[in-house]
Amino acid sequence: MARAKQKGRYSREQSVIPGEEIDREHDTMENEVKDSLASVSIHAGRVQQSMLDAFDVFGGPVARVLDHNHQILQKMMHAVQEESVNFVNRRLEHTSHAIESSRDCQGV
Repeated sequence: MARAKQKGRYSREQSVIPGEEIDREHDTMENEVKDSLASVSIHAGRVQQSMLDAFDVFGGPVARVLDHNHQILQKMMHAVQEESVNFVNRRLEHTSHAIESSRDCQGV
């Protein structure tokens, strides 16, 4: 009877197709890779969340400072533009006075 059980076991083992065993191993490895990718994805999500938390801590004040600096820069550029226009106007007035006064000169 022990031989019959052994024969049955051998007959089951012999009925396994060699490619089927490779497929099982492939499926096992594929599942392991999927599990490791899932754990990496979870870890990456945690890292990303911690980076966002850090950005929230520093991002708010930095954003306010940048906005304030942007406003100051706009005011400075407006003042420089006005001064440039005033300077050009003064130079044009001076040049026009010089041209008008040169009309009165004789012999030129």
